[in-house]
Amino acid sequence: MKKTIALFLLMILAFGMQSHEYLLLPRDFQTARGSMLELRLFVTDGFNIEMERGFQQTGTKSLGLLTQNWNRDLLASATDGQLPFLRMEVDFDGFGLFHSTRDFASISLDREGFIEYLREDNIENIHVPTSLVDVRERYARTIKCLVLSGEDTSGELFKQRVGQDFEIILLDNPFRAELNDWLKFQVFFKGQPLADKVITARHREGSQQGQYQYARTNTEGIASIKLEHTGIWFLHSTHMVPSDKPEEAEYDSFWTSFSFAFPSAD
Repeated sequence: MKKTIALFLLMILAFGMQSHEYLLLPRDFQTARGSMLELRLFVTDGFNIEMERGFQQTGTKSLGLLTQNWNRDLLASATDGQLPFLRMEVDFDGFGLFHSTRDFASISLDREGFIEYLREDNIENIHVPTSLVDVRERYARTIKCLVLSGEDTSGELFKQRVGQDFEIILLDNPFRAELNDWLKFQVFFKGQPLADKVITARHREGSQQGQYQYARTNTEGIASIKLEHTGIWFLHSTHMVPSDKPEEAEYDSFWTSFSFAFPSAD
């Protein structure tokens, strides 16, 4: 798995496209106490990487690591501009759940471009008035990444909610899954299950072509994907609502991603 992830990181840096998601990727999803963990933040369109970002003090509202014993605030110890995004010695056993939230930024698009963006990102609850020539949007991002230290895959930290406005939790353990198992997850918006929402699941292993699946949440915000391949996976989605600051924007959007690995036998 370590060789697969290292090769994957080299391959994805060769691509460049218009950016969409923010994706946290460690060099190794499975590590060990005392090892040096490097967590990198990529700006992506699917698995096509536009750029790697360092830590940005301005705009980062929260950065933390949740383990079975504690929830550590990493924001104060992070250095502005540091690359990779986070580098730390592993001092925990079992699962580690990294989580970060970025504050709102703003953009403006013409009406036709905005409607195309809604279609491409499966945002189905927004209907743009014909009176709008240009559409102003505020967007915020929530990001999560699950790693494992050591061999103990017990516990259910992957289910833990960290209080993000738009948040995905896993309901099944990817480190105990088998090939072609269905992995369930749940989606929350502002603390409540989000029904009838399209979630994209993306997978890539090494230099292979990236693949994706769509899933739609039920009334409890639950959906599932089929683990058809081993390797790196991430779930992502965008949800939009009328802005609570209409003087600044017509709409607020929330982007979320959750990266994890479904390990191979080697």
